[in-house]
Amino acid sequence: MPGINGKRKRADVYGDGELVALHRARVVEWSPTAVTALAATADGTVVAVARESGSIELWNTEHWQCMKRIPGKENSAISCLAWTFDKSSVRWRLFSGGLDGLLTEWDLTSLQASTVSDSNGGAVWSLAVDPQQGSPQRVAVACDDGALRIFEAQDGVPGLQYAKTFQRTEGRVLSAAWHPDSSTIITGTSTGVIHAWEVSSNRELLRITAGHGSGAELCIWSVLVLPDGTMVTGDSTGSVQLWDSQHGTLLQAFSQHKADVMAVAASTDGKTIFATGIDVQVACFRKLAATSTSLEKWVYLDTRRPHTHDVRAMLILTPPDAEPLLLTGANDAQLFAYSIRRFQTSHPVRVCKVPQRPGLHLAAPSLKPSQPVSLLAVQPLHVDLWQTGCTAEHSKQQKTKADLASLASLTALPTHLARVKKTGTDHIICGALSPDGTRLAFSDQAGLHVYQLPLEATAQTDTGADAQAEEIDVTASSPSKTQQAAERQAERQLVHLAVPEGLPTFHELQFRPNSSQLVGLTAQGSLLIVDMDSAEVVTELKEIAQPLQLSYQTLSGIQQQQQLAASQLTPTAALLTVSSSGRWAAVADASRVHIFDLESRSYHGRLPSLQDLAPLTALSFSANGAGLITANASNHIAVYNVETLSVSDWTRIHGSHLPSRLLNMPGSIVSISVHPQAADIVVATPSSACHISLAKQRPAEEEEPKQDPFGKEYPYQSVNSAEGGGDAGENFKVMPMQHPILLLAYTSPSSLLLVDKPWEEVYKRLPEPLYRHRYGT
Repeated sequence: MPGINGKRKRADVYGDGELVALHRARVVEWSPTAVTALAATADGTVVAVARESGSIELWNTEHWQCMKRIPGKENSAISCLAWTFDKSSVRWRLFSGGLDGLLTEWDLTSLQASTVSDSNGGAVWSLAVDPQQGSPQRVAVACDDGALRIFEAQDGVPGLQYAKTFQRTEGRVLSAAWHPDSSTIITGTSTGVIHAWEVSSNRELLRITAGHGSGAELCIWSVLVLPDGTMVTGDSTGSVQLWDSQHGTLLQAFSQHKADVMAVAASTDGKTIFATGIDVQVACFRKLAATSTSLEKWVYLDTRRPHTHDVRAMLILTPPDAEPLLLTGANDAQLFAYSIRRFQTSHPVRVCKVPQRPGLHLAAPSLKPSQPVSLLAVQPLHVDLWQTGCTAEHSKQQKTKADLASLASLTALPTHLARVKKTGTDHIICGALSPDGTRLAFSDQAGLHVYQLPLEATAQTDTGADAQAEEIDVTASSPSKTQQAAERQAERQLVHLAVPEGLPTFHELQFRPNSSQLVGLTAQGSLLIVDMDSAEVVTELKEIAQPLQLSYQTLSGIQQQQQLAASQLTPTAALLTVSSSGRWAAVADASRVHIFDLESRSYHGRLPSLQDLAPLTALSFSANGAGLITANASNHIAVYNVETLSVSDWTRIHGSHLPSRLLNMPGSIVSISVHPQAADIVVATPSSACHISLAKQRPAEEEEPKQDPFGKEYPYQSVNSAEGGGDAGENFKVMPMQHPILLLAYTSPSSLLLVDKPWEEVYKRLPEPLYRHRYGT
C-alpha cells in the first residue's frame, strides 16, 4: 500500500520509538460538484457559492471559512444569486434564480427556502441588483422567454415582488447589468443582440448586433457596464468586446479566448477587466491612459489557468481592510482567489482543497489493531457503512525507530456492510455513528432516520487476527474471490427504528456513548436529546446565546449603518461533539464553545474565548472526557478543563507561542483525533497533518510572542524546562499529504486511518474540458 506522497514510509510519533501504523483507504466516494454562481454582499465580507448539487455555501472572506451550508436537492438548477439589504429589519437577504423558472429567497437562520415564486418568464439566466440600493431594492431578472423583468425586494416583505416587464425580444435573455447610475439596464441575448433599456420609461435606447455578420448563432453570456458607461460583453465566440454606450459603436475587441466567454468582471475603478470561460483561462485587460502620441486604449495584460475545467462564475470582491480580490468558480468544483493589484506577479490561491467534504464518522477506536472499526460515509442520497481493514499486531521488537508513519500490514481488507438509500429529493444534511458501531442516523429536511445493525452482523467485529495471520497484499488491483464473497455475506439489512414525531431538522448529530440517546443540534442552536429505545425527546436545551458579533477594524458610514454581513450571518451553532464518558456535550458557534451536562440535562456554561476570534473549525474531547481541545481557522490549539470551564495548564504555557510550523500549515484545521490512551492528538487540515503530544514541550523557536491568547500576561516558561518532559524537537511533527484528506483518525492506540482521494480520480467523473494542445505532446 502506498504511504504518504505515494511512497512506503515509516514514522515515529512517539519519543520512546513506538510506531503508529498508517492505514490508507480510498473506498469512500467523493464527488464535489461544479460551481454555478457566485455573489458577494455589498460590504464584501460574505460570498455565496451555488453548486450544481443545489447547495449554497456562505463563505467568510476574512478567514475564508464556510460559515453556513444550505443543503442541496436533486435536479436543482441554480443559475444565479443576488444579495439585498433590508433596512427595516437590518438584515441581509439572499435570492437565487434557477433554470426551473423559480425565484427563491433563503432563510439564512434555518437554512431552508423561505419564499418561492415564479419568474413568469421561464428559466432565469441572470439576476442583477440595482447598485443604488434604494428602497425597495430593484432586481433585474433575465428570463428565457426573451423578456427582462423587474422585481422588487421590499423591506419587511418576504420574497421578490413583481414590478414590470420590458418589451420581449427574440431569443433568450442570458445576461443583464445595471448602469452605475441605475438609469439603464443592458441585456445580452441568445441571438447575439445587445439591448439598452431606459428603466423609467421602458424604452429601448440601443440595439446592437454583436459578431462579424457571419450568421452563426451567437450568445452574449455576460455583460457589464464600467463607471464611465462603456459596455463590456463576453460571447460564445470567445470574444470580449467594448462598446460605446451613447452611440452603440464597437470600441475594441479581443479574441484571447478560444471558446465561450462565460463571465466578465471589472475592478471598482473600471480600469481593469477580467474575462473567463470554457477554455479555463482567466484573462486580464488593462486600460492605458492617453499620451501625447497615442489615444486611450485597452490592452491584453496576462492570463492565469488555475482551473482544469470550464469556469462558469467570477466576481470582484472588496473586503474591508483588505485589497480587492478576484474570485472564480468552475466545473472542477474549485474556488480560486486572485490579487487584482498583483495579478501578474502572484499565484492564484485555492480557497479550499476539499470542497463539499463527505461526512465521515468513525466508531470508537478499538484497543487492538486486529479489531476492525466501523466507518459511516454520508453521501447526498445514501449512507454507506464500512468495516475498516485490520492490521496485524507486531511486538515492539519488530518496530524500528524511523521518520514519520509506518506502513500498515493488513490482515483483512475494508468490508462494505450496508447502504441505506433515502427517499425524496432533499439531500442528507448530517449523519452519526454510535461508538459501538451498531446504530447509524442521518437527517434531511424530511426528518430524522435511525437504523440498527442486526446483532449477528456486529458479532464478528473481532477477526481473531494475530501475528500468525496471513497478511493480505493491499496493493492488488482487486480483492480475491474469497474476499468478495465475504463482503457480500457481510452486507445486512438494517432495522429502521422509530423516532419521535415533529422533530426539527438537525444539522449536527452525535450518539451518546453507553446510552440509547442521540444528541441533535439545529441550525437555530437548540440541543435535543432523543432516546431511541422509547422514541421520545428527553429534553430540549435552548441556552445558546446569540452569535458573537464580529467586526473589522475600520468601517465606512454605510457599513456602520447596515452591519457587516459576516457579523450578522455568524452561525448560532456550527459544531457538536460528545465526550466518551457520555456526560458532556460541546457546541461551538463562531468563536465560542458552550458546554452542556447531559446527565443533569442542563447548560453548564461557556468556555473562555481566545483573543484570536478566528472561527472555530474543530472540537474534540480528551480520551477521559475531562478536557476539550479546540482549533480555529488560524490553526490555534487550545485545551480546556470542562468541569471548571477554564483553560488548562498546557494552554497557559504553550497557547501564546505555538510553533510556526503548526500555525503555517496550509489550510485550516478541520479535524482533531485523540489517542485512546495517551495524551496525544493528531490535527489535520485538508492537505497536511500534525502530531502533538500534550505531555511534551513544543519545539524551541527564535521568536516568542509575549501575549497570552486570552489577552493576559503570563510568565514565559522555557520549552526546555523539565516540566512537561520530552525533548523540544520531538513534538509538533507536521506531515504533508499529497492528496486531499477526507479523514484522519485513530482506530487503535497504534494505528491511524487515512481516507484520502486523488483529484485525478475526482476528475474522471466530470465532463471532459476543452482540449488544449500542449507544446511537446
